[in-house]
Amino acid sequence: FGVLVTLAVAPDKVLWVFLLYLGVQLFENTLLAGRIQSNALKIHPVWLIIVIVIAGKYFGIWGVIIGPPIVAVARDVAVWLAQGWNRSEESEEEVKAEENR
Repeated sequence: FGVLVTLAVAPDKVLWVFLLYLGVQLFENTLLAGRIQSNALKIHPVWLIIVIVIAGKYFGIWGVIIGPPIVAVARDVAVWLAQGWNRSEESEEEVKAEENR
């Protein structure tokens, strides 16, 4: 929209406005969006990009939208299961220690 307004008001500056918009979009999409989403999901930005690429290849736009949250949920479930597994091993050791007394 800004390029159209510039084209109507000052056509000689439309190239500079276009380059400014392009620069801002590139900066936002390459640096900010990945970091913000990776911080929100607590996933490293490299893994986030890998998930987006793979999910986008196999599931299209829905994979890009839903892939990262699904990976974050899967990670949290895996951590929860691992903690539960460790707790059950600790409780078995405590029972054996009580039996030996």
